[in-house]
Amino acid sequence: MKSAEKLIIIVCFLFQGVLCREFSISLPESVEALRGLCVLIPCSFEIKEEYDADLQTDLTGIWNKDDAYNNKVFNSKETTENKIEGEIIGDLHMKNCTTIFYNISERDSGEYYFRVETSGKLKHTYSSSSVDIRVQDSPISPSITLYKEDQGKVEDQNEVVEGTSVSLICSAPAPCPSNLPTFTWNFLPEERRQEQNHNTSFSSSQLNFSATHLHHGVDFTCTATYQLQNKTKSEQSSFRLHVLCKC
Repeated sequence: MKSAEKLIIIVCFLFQGVLCREFSISLPESVEALRGLCVLIPCSFEIKEEYDADLQTDLTGIWNKDDAYNNKVFNSKETTENKIEGEIIGDLHMKNCTTIFYNISERDSGEYYFRVETSGKLKHTYSSSSVDIRVQDSPISPSITLYKEDQGKVEDQNEVVEGTSVSLICSAPAPCPSNLPTFTWNFLPEERRQEQNHNTSFSSSQLNFSATHLHHGVDFTCTATYQLQNKTKSEQSSFRLHVLCKC
């Protein structure tokens, strides 16, 4: 290998992420969507450094479905012919292509490829990676996890000693950030504290209480409800708690 070639490789290694950048994109492999709701697609992309100046020009984000180079279904600028309603909420100038698609239906299931176009030379389709949108007619059942104070998550176990501070956390997918699921519990201990938490893909309800003999054998049922236009859809899961005597 020539000295000049070695020098280029060393420089690229030392300044990886600044120099010698290549086209790449960060997408989840798949996202679960619920028919009638919106779905959020986290997305960010990278470009070769020679095109950096083009990021200051007029940018367009495009999504193609099931074919990286054909079957355009969404264009952030020319929206009249879009086959799916949505918007890019990320800042394309900052290489953020995060997108929301609205009113998802079964026909929207499939592989989605992102393309960026500028008024300059930058026009690139990220054909090496795609996101699989999986549209469900009914919500996925929530999951309930038991946590003990100072012990963290309890794996494959539902037994606690009387007097132990415990948390039951009910988690459900939250594909649409503007329409999060609501949670209800069938049994609420008298001395308890409830919390609701949300991130980009899941919502949860946390029930904190001190276990007593009154909770032994109780089925704690959590119901996650989604508002779908003029109707609601719900799914539920149960967790039976066994409280051991503190003798």
